[in-house]
Amino acid sequence: MIKINGQRVEPGEIEAEIRRTSGIKDAVVRDFIDSAGQTFLAAYYIAESEIGEDIIRSALSEKLPEYMIPAYFTRLEKFPMNANGKLDRGALPKPDIDRRRAEYIPPENERQRHICEAFGEILGIADIGIRDDFFSLGGDSIKVLMLQKTLRNRGVEISASSVFDGRTPENIAESIGETSALSAFKGTPADSYPLTKAQMSIYLDCQASGKETAYNNVFALFMPSDMGADEARLKDAAESVLNGCPILGAVTKVVDGMPSLVPSQDRKIIVEVRDTDLTDRNALAQSINTPFDLESELPTRAALFRTPEGLFLVLVMHHIVCDGTTASLIINNIASVYNGEAPAAEEMSNFTLAQYEAAHPEISQANTVP
Repeated sequence: MIKINGQRVEPGEIEAEIRRTSGIKDAVVRDFIDSAGQTFLAAYYIAESEIGEDIIRSALSEKLPEYMIPAYFTRLEKFPMNANGKLDRGALPKPDIDRRRAEYIPPENERQRHICEAFGEILGIADIGIRDDFFSLGGDSIKVLMLQKTLRNRGVEISASSVFDGRTPENIAESIGETSALSAFKGTPADSYPLTKAQMSIYLDCQASGKETAYNNVFALFMPSDMGADEARLKDAAESVLNGCPILGAVTKVVDGMPSLVPSQDRKIIVEVRDTDLTDRNALAQSINTPFDLESELPTRAALFRTPEGLFLVLVMHHIVCDGTTASLIINNIASVYNGEAPAAEEMSNFTLAQYEAAHPEISQANTVP
């Protein structure tokens, strides 16, 4: 069993689907950790000849949710075996990124240089050229958010749409400031939004296993007493950021026979302030890490503990509305708002982004060899 951004993945299920692809005799899937600490899947198959990744990916997308589709596919003549004649998964080679790269062309201006360096930092790849494709080298929707933050720290503002549409440093640099397909996309406001494939998988797993905390993301922010932390300001900052993300306040209900996210119109996320003599911050965090009732309870819980050592803000968010990377961005946004900055506005709501991705399946299938 493997966990990808908090979601349980059974390699055998993926391997069985790959073997059903015409021309493939056998398949193996294993996980790797990238330079950003994220887990990704790589698939290896045996076939008489190379089979296009787009063909395999398209076949899998009809049977599996997006997070279960490997980022890379590699053809091998045979699988490595150990001394006992059994498959040695640990000996499977890490995917060859170089074959996915375009011919190296160095940056031609400062803007391109910043984007190439940010690509390299997020993807963990050196010497990015201006024609290298972000998604072909392992980028995804979460890494787009990380890319935006990295470039913002360098003084370069880009939209998520410029990455989805441009894909390469050269195109992204040219598109900065221009209107693109994503920024022009207008989602349709609705009373409810059907779950995505990934959300549906989480929902069904929760229904099968009952209420548990396996899908809870727990994040925290500590401000020691000697820094003069302002309790009211921290509480206000947290509530401002959390309630500024509509999906964090959506309950999961069955609407017209379809499990859906229903935005809450009159319920707000409230940061509960508690006094405690405890100094064990892990114990404090776990004290509010209890199962969610997704049908009746907001999938986000927050508490601000007054401890002898300082203020300790704890957030618990269910994975159906927020993964670990997004939770980290939320914590950083809370810290920024506390320090007097304006809340970082969403380019579009998560609901609209989901509608855009549903209308453009090529984005979720972008990790193909050009």
